[in-house]
Amino acid sequence: MNFDDFFVKRRSVFILTYENCDQWFSLMKRWLIEKDLWFIIENKSDLNTLDSVIDIISEIQSLDFKSQKIDVKAHYWLIICIIINDQEHIADKTSAKEIWNTLSYKYKEKLQIIERQYLMNFIDYRMSTNIFIEKTWTHLVKLTQKIVATQNDMSDLFKSERCFQVLLQLLSDEYMIIQDVIDAQNKSDVERELQKLQKKKA
Repeated sequence: MNFDDFFVKRRSVFILTYENCDQWFSLMKRWLIEKDLWFIIENKSDLNTLDSVIDIISEIQSLDFKSQKIDVKAHYWLIICIIINDQEHIADKTSAKEIWNTLSYKYKEKLQIIERQYLMNFIDYRMSTNIFIEKTWTHLVKLTQKIVATQNDMSDLFKSERCFQVLLQLLSDEYMIIQDVIDAQNKSDVERELQKLQKKKA
C-alpha cells in the first residue's frame, strides 16, 4: 500500500479545492467538533466555569500539555485533506489554528476573484455563428454550475430554466419564430425545447 492509498482511507473529508472550499471548511469544522478538536482552532477553553484561582492554575497547567497533543491531532486531520502545494504553503505554521486561518484566507480571498470571473464569463458570453446549440448549452450549464458551486446563495438564479432563457437571447434571428412560440407557453420543458432548437439548426 502506498502513502496515497493510506491517506485516502484516513481522510475525514475530501481534498480541499477552490471549487469545494465552502463545503470543505464546513465539513472539516464539523469533523473537528465531533473529535473534540475544534476548540483548539477557536482557541477557547472552559476556564470561565472554574470556581477558584487554584482550579484555574491547575487547569492551565493541564491544558498546556493536553493542548499540544490536541493541536497535533487537529494538525494531522488538516494536513491529510489538502494538496501538496497547500502543505508547502503552510509548512512554516506551527499550530492547527495558524494552518486553518492561512488556508481560510487563501481560499476565501481567491474564491472571490474566481466568483467574479465566472459571473463575467457568463454575462459576457457570446454565441459564435459556427458553434452548435448543444455545445453552447453545455458551456452555459457548466458556467452556471461553477457559479453555484462557489456561491450557493445564487442557486435559484441559475436554474436550467433561466439558463435556457439566456440561450434564447443568444440565438440569431432565424430562430425568432421558435422563440416566440416558446415565449408564448406558460411553462416550457427545457429538454424538449432544446430538441426543437437543435432540429431547426439541422
